[in-house]
Amino acid sequence: MIEELRQVDDSVLTSLVDLRRERDALRQRLARMQESASQVSAKVLERVRRDYETRIAALEGKALPLKDAALATFGRLKPLHDAAEEACTTLQLDQEEIDLRHSLGELDDAEHGLRTARLAETLRAARERADDIADYLTRFASAFDSPDELEPAGTSQFDIPAATPLPEAETIDPAIPAPALATSFGEPRDDDGTLMLPPEAPPPTEPPAAIPASPPSLPTPLAAPVDPVEPDDPYSGRAAQPASSSLAAQPEPEPRARLEALDGDLDPQTYELEPLTFIGRTPENQIRIYKPAVSRRHAQITESDAGWMLRDLSSENGTYVNGQRVTERLLADGDRIQFGTSRFVLRLTT
Repeated sequence: MIEELRQVDDSVLTSLVDLRRERDALRQRLARMQESASQVSAKVLERVRRDYETRIAALEGKALPLKDAALATFGRLKPLHDAAEEACTTLQLDQEEIDLRHSLGELDDAEHGLRTARLAETLRAARERADDIADYLTRFASAFDSPDELEPAGTSQFDIPAATPLPEAETIDPAIPAPALATSFGEPRDDDGTLMLPPEAPPPTEPPAAIPASPPSLPTPLAAPVDPVEPDDPYSGRAAQPASSSLAAQPEPEPRARLEALDGDLDPQTYELEPLTFIGRTPENQIRIYKPAVSRRHAQITESDAGWMLRDLSSENGTYVNGQRVTERLLADGDRIQFGTSRFVLRLTT
């Protein structure tokens, strides 16, 4: 075993796997509980559901620091595995080169055999190294809900924001003369960079006309009427109040649809819906829920002629409306929607 693998703390992965199994068992009980909804009172169902959800949240909170430690170790091992695989590829190319030189007569049989034996031993050691690291990386995948959690995403310490594409260069026609260059302050310059000064004005032939004592009065531009403001009354304590005006500020209209969080740990608590709203764990979603139970792109809500349509985007932990797992559902005001373990209520305004 290589030195890097001897330093890996196996207890972190073991604890993560145990926590995941316990959490999945509680999720399965929650799913089976829906089948007994007609046989048990609503209060009992709500009590048991809250108990399971509280225990699931506690397990997820307990797993977070372990996941951080596991991801840090994974971040160190992944480049080692890539380097080991690259070394194996390089050695295989070296063997092809030796075979080619032997076929061209540059290397005799003895030299070819000696070099091939050396390369085979080196390749065997490199392959063992790559396979050992790959086995550990497979254990990391079993400790997480999805391989996506091991990939750089979102705004965490492994996030890599998408690069902004540069604008395409403008095609310059050589037949068209280039305009005069300008500095950052707007002074025009010639093709060779020389500052282009305006031509000197000819000297006046006649003395300028006398400046009138007072300029002619100009018409006053029309302006919007200003509401008069009464002065403060120091005796009555009443502050100055503007007169009523038709230009008074109007309150902003409420959004047509919004999701209100039912879990206190979500921030913000209210999310306005756009005509096409994506919900998921990564920043490219309009509604971001940074929780392990939420997929990178979990679901979408679309405004249509029929109303607001909810679609699950093949999420691992599912999307629920009023306690039932759905793939697609037309929503109504007051519907309780759950993405993974995060709960919301839909509010529609007319």
